[in-house]
Amino acid sequence: MKKANIINLIRYHINKEDLAFENEVYLIANDFLKNGDDKLALYIWNLYSKGDQFTTWFEYDGLKWLKWISIEKKPLLFPDEIRNNIVKTANILIEKKANKVLFTGSPGTGKSKAAEQIARMLRSDLLGINFSVVFDDDIKQTQKNIIELFDEINSLPTRNGLIILLDDIDKLVLNKNATKLKQMKKIISIISKYLDSLSREVIIIVTTKLYEFLDRDLIKKFDSVINFDNYSDDDLLDIAEILFDNYAKKLNHIGSDTKIVRKIISLYKEIPYPGVLENVIKLSLAFSDPKNEYDCIRKLCRNVTKKDIDLKL
Repeated sequence: MKKANIINLIRYHINKEDLAFENEVYLIANDFLKNGDDKLALYIWNLYSKGDQFTTWFEYDGLKWLKWISIEKKPLLFPDEIRNNIVKTANILIEKKANKVLFTGSPGTGKSKAAEQIARMLRSDLLGINFSVVFDDDIKQTQKNIIELFDEINSLPTRNGLIILLDDIDKLVLNKNATKLKQMKKIISIISKYLDSLSREVIIIVTTKLYEFLDRDLIKKFDSVINFDNYSDDDLLDIAEILFDNYAKKLNHIGSDTKIVRKIISLYKEIPYPGVLENVIKLSLAFSDPKNEYDCIRKLCRNVTKKDIDLKL
């Protein structure tokens, strides 16, 4: 950060030039990122980001395949290793050293949410599609759909930067008989061709739960691959505490000791990933008495253990 950045921030604030102020904030964050201070850059992004979009949904109304994704303002609830990989990926995307990224991992590990966070960091619009809807029982129709999808992507304006989320590409590997495999090879060939010809101004993020079964040649088309399965039990317990605290405040529940929450979540034989944890915690709070400190704890315990337990609180 330079003196000019500080002067600009002061001037924009005094003159109430909100857009210019916001642009300066992101320039500063990106400068820290390029100079290796990932944590400070991420802190600035999360601190300032309003969570609103840089384009409104109706600018993309009428698209056949892609849908505009509203980005939620949420903290990055990832272990350090995954968080650092997300930030590094954002950095190479900002510098236009890459534009095709593959996110791998089990359901609920945060692959789609990470795409939203990257869109926030890059101040880009995010459009997405669940890739399974492109597939049809008729292989020729599937080929036609994929061609239409990529033609639609290539026709989109990229003035503000654009990120396309192709969520759940696993349909490519679900069919194992010889005929289907041969057909899927054709589909993979078409996708590979369009990935090669994709404009460098468009960023593609693809998610998969079945990385080990994906075609190796297709994987090589991606500039970066991030594995989202790297959660320890302690990571998941930390995330559960944060989720509980955030939702308790949002739903106006009186405070509960998050250490108790941690103890309850540890009763799982195998602690689920954040997507499941969030749903369990949210439902436990939503259907409990906000004025009773322990009602939500009892409901959380019941949802985790599937039975009533006499808690000694």
